[in-house]
Amino acid sequence: MVKIGLEVMGGDLGPLPAIKAALKAKRDRDISIVLFGDESEIRRLGNDYQLSLSGLEVCHAPEVVSMDDSPIKSFKTKPNSSISLAFKALKEKKIDAVISPSNTGAVMVTAILTLGLYPFIKRPAIATLIPRLDEKRPFLLIDAGATTEVEASNLLEFAILGNLYYKILLGLERPRISLISNGSEENKGTDTVKAAYQALKAKFGDQFVGNIEGRDLLKDVADVGVCDGFTGNIILKCLEGTAEFVVKFIKENLKWHPIAAFGLWLASGHLKRIYNKKLSYSAFGGAPLLGVRGLTLITHGASDERAFYNAILVAEKFVLKGLQREIENSFLNCS
Repeated sequence: MVKIGLEVMGGDLGPLPAIKAALKAKRDRDISIVLFGDESEIRRLGNDYQLSLSGLEVCHAPEVVSMDDSPIKSFKTKPNSSISLAFKALKEKKIDAVISPSNTGAVMVTAILTLGLYPFIKRPAIATLIPRLDEKRPFLLIDAGATTEVEASNLLEFAILGNLYYKILLGLERPRISLISNGSEENKGTDTVKAAYQALKAKFGDQFVGNIEGRDLLKDVADVGVCDGFTGNIILKCLEGTAEFVVKFIKENLKWHPIAAFGLWLASGHLKRIYNKKLSYSAFGGAPLLGVRGLTLITHGASDERAFYNAILVAEKFVLKGLQREIENSFLNCS
């Protein structure tokens, strides 16, 4: 049975959405879930909201890492935080995966220092799939927020991780690798991006399609887009905001036209389903932190019950698919 560790204390909405999601996943799937957090708070919420926690394990973590805490300092001074205890359990193979909505820096540091990195990898990266019109070939953005300051060698590592992840998850043997820059020409970008261009070209050959601009991300020109985590996080948040804006903009501007408003009313249910299923961050649950030696999914800080539920399903899928094992075998075979 797949066993998932859910770190419940770090989300913006508190532990309740994660607890409800865990209970729903437990009802729907043959899956074991461990909640890492303040047990008294978890039990109190269960009582207050009349939630039976039977079937869920609770690992008491008396310390909490806040969004303002220094990642290194919190790792050293809060050994009994929900983040630290979750990764300790993952390292000891008591669970198969960790899901966390907490401070991304603290999650990354704790994962690195507890689990370690694969050979040849110096920095991990968050890999986020972005839907496109061709649902079978989504766009993979890497890094989406783990490593904000990079060298060209780090961007090459991200490309290697993204290439491997895309192949394992989607079965495409040679995904098209690109470098996100401020122009498609080879000489565009910072010195780091220019150096990374040459490194990716040497490593991937014609599989590397060169630079792509922000407007090309959702077009069918590349499968994997490589960038630093600062750029990637801005891109991701911008896409999230744009999707919300477009939906609201259409509703606002069509409601004053009687015929269009009627059409919008007829289509509103379908539009809502499309947004919730394809465009909302809640639909994707969590994104893996690639490069660390243990399956780690990072969720949005504002994750609601639906986002946590989908993150659990994604984690289960990755475990059953053997994602981490495939990545580890690929790196160990190269070492």
